[in-house]
Amino acid sequence: MKNIFLKHIPLILLFSFLVTPVHGANTPWEIKLPFKQATISYTIQGSGQGTETLYIKDYGKQQARYHQTSMSIMGITSKTNTVEITNPEWVYTFDLEEQTGTKITNPAQIYKSEYNKLSRAEKKNVDKNALELGPSMMEGMGGETRKKASTILGYDCDVTSMMNMTTIHVIHGTDVLLRSEMSIMGMKSSTEATKIDTGARIDDTLFLPPNGIVAVHDQQAEAMMQQMIQNMMEQLKHPDGAERIRNNPQMMNEGGMQGGGIPPGDQPPAGQNNQEMMDSMKQGLDALKGLFGN
Repeated sequence: MKNIFLKHIPLILLFSFLVTPVHGANTPWEIKLPFKQATISYTIQGSGQGTETLYIKDYGKQQARYHQTSMSIMGITSKTNTVEITNPEWVYTFDLEEQTGTKITNPAQIYKSEYNKLSRAEKKNVDKNALELGPSMMEGMGGETRKKASTILGYDCDVTSMMNMTTIHVIHGTDVLLRSEMSIMGMKSSTEATKIDTGARIDDTLFLPPNGIVAVHDQQAEAMMQQMIQNMMEQLKHPDGAERIRNNPQMMNEGGMQGGGIPPGDQPPAGQNNQEMMDSMKQGLDALKGLFGN
């Protein structure tokens, strides 16, 4: 839990451009969901079994995700019980098993702040380069995004596949995930929405920190996130920004991550098992969900 944001910052930044690219008035921080509020129920199957519930209010400005899974290996059962809360100011992550919590400034605010510092011409360059960069990076990673390629619970979904390992279905033009499928070295995991209720009352207390847990401000993760976003904007604001990043993707890491995006001391041990790899990717996707929901 302590360094979840540090470990997944590169994945979050990458998906932010691949799944919800910046363009025109539809910048990521201005995405408006097709419903004012919703309660979305999910089932989780595969290596871990469980449920997840996503509560959405004010067209996505407030989101709370409650996640519970259990997994048994050789007679030993491990449980995951987490709460993720996103509002316009903060992103909170709580581990109810460990009774710990962290928070960082909502990255969308950092994007917005850096974007608003640019001149009109630079903003146009960012818009153009982001649209160009997403598909080219996706192709380079052996992936693609298909618009309105599936329908889940009555909603058209954009389908993004990457590296023959991960496929995600999000409501068209939004970041609301309705299905994810992962397969790593023969191990499979899936999360799928089973119900979307847009009429049920949602208790405001669901968007408050759990009783007895104080979220610690992860300033190291926040500083790293801000540095990487600044580096990204610094490149994208130039007319040839997309080409610059394609030719040298490490530009975004300068002054930030080392070792492929994982901070020193947090590198996984040699021989990390497949389940840990899958959990790491799942946590990265979970960190993305709701990132721009404000």
